[in-house]
Amino acid sequence: MLWQSNRGLDQLPLAFRFSLTAFLLVCGLGYLLGLTNIIFSYVPVDGKPGLSIDDIRLAFNGDPSGSKLEKAIGGNMKQYLSSDSDGQAIVTWIKNGGKEADFGTVQPIFAVSCDTCHSKDVATAGYVTDSYKDIEPLLASDSGISWARLIALSHTHVNAFLPLMFCLAIVFSFTKFSDPLKGVVMVFAFASFTIDVAVWYLAKLWAWAAPLVIVGGAVLGIAYAILIILPLEELWIKRIHFMLAKSNKGDSK
Repeated sequence: MLWQSNRGLDQLPLAFRFSLTAFLLVCGLGYLLGLTNIIFSYVPVDGKPGLSIDDIRLAFNGDPSGSKLEKAIGGNMKQYLSSDSDGQAIVTWIKNGGKEADFGTVQPIFAVSCDTCHSKDVATAGYVTDSYKDIEPLLASDSGISWARLIALSHTHVNAFLPLMFCLAIVFSFTKFSDPLKGVVMVFAFASFTIDVAVWYLAKLWAWAAPLVIVGGAVLGIAYAILIILPLEELWIKRIHFMLAKSNKGDSK
């Protein structure tokens, strides 16, 4: 039972150790894939190569000097345009006031390049580009991610990570590490998860908090690494040491 002493993960049957190993490795792979997705999502935001603080700042807090649409056309949405000239045509329209009377000059570009993901039926990320009325809100100054979108992302993040973090904590609780260490690791793990989400809201409110998003992600990554690597070490490295010690003891008799 959970409240009874245990012999450690290295004493489990081989089949169960393989199952736990597969679970831990897949958790690690999932985290790396999530990290890769974040990098690909934020790298294009400032239109420059590589992930930077500016990417995070613009994504969360925005840039009052330009509109959301202009930032998207020059950033992470640029790849979906048929050509650079299409992007320049939209930017020119925006610079000229983004008037409804001139919308017909760029509407075919939106229809071909944007409506697949941003029609009323799909509305990816909550954005629609079917008509001028749909696009008009995107012509306002860029204030970064909307509160509605941020809350939706937080909801998804919590629902996806919390059960997984709990399962990793349960696995770690069955290791032979001391109870004080287990307590510190588990408190750190769940605190890191809370910090990772909380700093998003700080970055949304204040541009100076953008670096904290990277710090929060790094802290969560460290917690994940601890909850995965330490059980794996006990499952196999300690098991090998135990078997070698048992073999040497048998040879000495």
